[in-house]
Amino acid sequence: MTTMTRLEEARPALEASRDRTLKTSEHGAVVLTHATAVRMVAAWTLVPAPRDPAVHLETAHARASAHLNRLTVHDPAREAASVMTNELFVRLTDSRPAPLTRPAGVHRYTYTPRKVLRRVLDHALDHLNQIDQWLAWRREGVVPVPTHGWVPSTVTLPDDRLPLAPRDLAAWLWRIDQAARILHQHAAGLTPD
Repeated sequence: MTTMTRLEEARPALEASRDRTLKTSEHGAVVLTHATAVRMVAAWTLVPAPRDPAVHLETAHARASAHLNRLTVHDPAREAASVMTNELFVRLTDSRPAPLTRPAGVHRYTYTPRKVLRRVLDHALDHLNQIDQWLAWRREGVVPVPTHGWVPSTVTLPDDRLPLAPRDLAAWLWRIDQAARILHQHAAGLTPD
């Protein structure tokens, strides 16, 4: 059985629930922010991912490309906030995360169309670098060294706010497609060892 409720009908109950959460503790706003973000991340995580890393990369790139192709319709000067924050990322990845902090201490991930493109390309280049370092470690015993050349999602560069014309987007997508293709080839060449 499916139940349908209009947002207008549910709004009073949602607002009452939010108000109760905000009043339950001094960290109510943080708890609500994190609870919402964790649910969003859980939804992302539930998307099936292939076990084979090369197939996973290929699938993820195809899914992301559908969104990247539409970036010219978004306002280039507006920074859209993500549910992800530095604090939430640490809480999800650290084996012993620190207690929740007040909202003022939370560094939000924000995106503009160009920033999305830059971050996608940076991720591909970072993963290529990781694979190259792992192979050198395996072959020559050269211990991998983390590189820190990219700019985090909490930082917006001046170029990130520039307009994005269709030709600009096409040039970005070509670079991203090439990096994804090379990354896929490198990942496909890896062995379980």
